[in-house]
Amino acid sequence: STTIFTYSTLFRSLSYDWLNVYDEWYYKQEQSRSLPSDKFILKRSKKNAVYQQLKVNPVRTNQIAYQTNQQGKVKIWIQDINTGKKHKILRKGHTLAQITDYTNPVLCWHPQGTILSFTNEYHSKVWLNLYDLKTKKTDRKELIGIQKVLNYDYSPDGFHIAMSIVRNGHSDIVLYSVVGNSYETITHDAADDMDPHFVDKGQKIIFSSNRNTNQLVVDADSLMNPSNFFDLYEYEIRTKKLTRITNTPYDNEREPSGIGTNKFLCLTDQNGINKFAVATYDSTIESIDTIMHYRYFTELNPISNFSRNVEDYSFYKGLVTPI
Repeated sequence: STTIFTYSTLFRSLSYDWLNVYDEWYYKQEQSRSLPSDKFILKRSKKNAVYQQLKVNPVRTNQIAYQTNQQGKVKIWIQDINTGKKHKILRKGHTLAQITDYTNPVLCWHPQGTILSFTNEYHSKVWLNLYDLKTKKTDRKELIGIQKVLNYDYSPDGFHIAMSIVRNGHSDIVLYSVVGNSYETITHDAADDMDPHFVDKGQKIIFSSNRNTNQLVVDADSLMNPSNFFDLYEYEIRTKKLTRITNTPYDNEREPSGIGTNKFLCLTDQNGINKFAVATYDSTIESIDTIMHYRYFTELNPISNFSRNVEDYSFYKGLVTPI
């Protein structure tokens, strides 16, 4: 009994010491972190509603669009952040005790700033809706052959859309023609391809993927063995060349946006918290014989240190709005 009492006392003391060490460690880390500016914080009228998909108008930067989801009841709002005035452009669904789908609808502004587009699912079909701010009317097109739209981005001229879609159980990147209502397949394999954004004046598309190769295998049933982590890849539309931008075996890079030549803003979870980072893709001379041989590399530098995860963000011309 003496032995049992001694060991139980030692283990109790050890557990307290273990707790104190990690408590002090995480407390110091928390003290060095902060929260984003509250300039764009929305007043939540309903505490149990989820606010997401916040998008800043690329022309009128005082105008934002976002959606609320209250257990299946979805509303899309357009709001002036200077006056606080807002109006609702869509309401669908009902508040029910159910497993809520927070991935639908997906919002994106047209580059001219006069049209807010959003996708929604209705009667097992996926629709692209175009809401005109001037006429306050909505036109819609069916996206044939697509089961779900995960996210998308307009080209600078507004004629094409880079989409991450789900078809036949796979998430792929396609280039959608707004005028022709057709799309060109970019990726079609076992990897998960997400978050496409146009860069380099619309000549390239950067996206996030858990593929382990920069080869485009147009075969959804290929033997590709995807990774558990996401890296950034850049696709050149004219040459159809795919370039790997980041290679972090144990971290994720998501939601990339172009902020300059070969410079990208993204979200990374390097220290366990989603934060902003800048990925710079560069090259250096590796050797010279009859020609110069270059080695390509990427520097990934965190630029924020928030105490909470950045779930999503809106970026346009240097204006970053975290969510």
